Amino acid sequence: MKLVFCIPIAVYCWLAIAPFTLHAQLGCTDPCASNYNAAASTDDGSCTYTMTTEVNLPAQLAEISGLVQCGTDLWAQADGGNPNAFYRINRSTGAILQTVTITNGTNTSTGSVTTTEDWEDIATSSTHIYLADVGNNDGNRENLKIYRVAKSSIGAGATVSVIADVINFSYPNQGMPPFASAPQANDFDCEAMVYHNGKLHLFTKNWLNNWTRHYSVPDMAGTHVATLEDSFNVSGLITGADIAPNGALGLIGNNVNTANPQVIMFYFDGFSGSDFFSGQVRQMTLGATTALGQVESLAFMSSSEILAATESVNITFPPFPPLIIPQRTYSLTICPFSILALWPEENRADSLSNLHTEDFLVDVKYEDNLLLVKANNSCQVALFNINGSQLMKRYIQAESPQTIPIGSISKGLYVARFISGKGDIQQKYLVVR
Repeated sequence: MKLVFCIPIAVYCWLAIAPFTLHAQLGCTDPCASNYNAAASTDDGSCTYTMTTEVNLPAQLAEISGLVQCGTDLWAQADGGNPNAFYRINRSTGAILQTVTITNGTNTSTGSVTTTEDWEDIATSSTHIYLADVGNNDGNRENLKIYRVAKSSIGAGATVSVIADVINFSYPNQGMPPFASAPQANDFDCEAMVYHNGKLHLFTKNWLNNWTRHYSVPDMAGTHVATLEDSFNVSGLITGADIAPNGALGLIGNNVNTANPQVIMFYFDGFSGSDFFSGQVRQMTLGATTALGQVESLAFMSSSEILAATESVNITFPPFPPLIIPQRTYSLTICPFSILALWPEENRADSLSNLHTEDFLVDVKYEDNLLLVKANNSCQVALFNINGSQLMKRYIQAESPQTIPIGSISKGLYVARFISGKGDIQQKYLVVR
């Protein structure tokens, strides 16, 4: 959905000199955040992050509304008023590699409550791709559905046509149609969907109470009544969702502070089954909407690397000409909860003795394919990726900064482990952006 922002000159002057991240605050427990506080024991939702601009997207995705990983590429689609197609795009360039048209679907944003369609997210399972035709800005649609496309039906051509299964559904707590029209004043709009544990999971964009409701729908063609699973106070509008490789859930959207609009994200982990809101949660602020654009979708590239996509937006600064922020992708790195628990047991540092000895001081950086390490005691240093695989191991001398060629490594989170001759152990998180 397209929004146009209008802000006063005073805010324009602030934007000219302000960075995209906020000042450090106490309570952020994510080592990957800009304002990480090692002394904080409880995350208070204050974590802020630096978003790195990746690429501008083609005109077909000016109103991008869904993004999901496809190997080293991405699947993406645009919202209502655009073609009834989704696209495989190159992550590095944004170029469209393949266009897949759903011949038995439409994506028109005008019409009656039974003909209007608005594609708002995309998700995948091991066998299918799902397009969420769930946009419901007026709250009165009677034809909500999810298109299901078998991956095996998508050929290798640059343009492909497919027939999709159709999963029709309605909300159990909306009553019987017809529904009253309430533009941007209803709690049955939706722009976020994931596939998890054999079901489709929807997260609503509640205009009235600024919560999100979690509904589930069977992964089965036909007509269904969705199941209301839970709700969560996001103090904003959720516009995208994805499941990370480690099983965590990410929700992204915008807050509702019109004086200081911010892109926000929630990271849920440690839950049982699909009870997403029952585990640990981290709230994150990613930057000003007036600087980044209107975020519409989220895709995990790994358990620690995230892509976010924004649609094209016009921001006016009367009496100055409008500022146009193009459709583009951004990346950021987060540290998953209990990251060491993701490692194989033999690599878990919490099973080792003498961990984090205070008088054993170390440092590690990565620049230009080089690992820069330093320690106040002679020791061995080893570098691990998030899965616990050892990438390198080297002995270094005390107080002697060393440069270790390691080659190009992917963006994401790594752990450097230092072990002194006394058996003292230190670990440092290394974020490669």
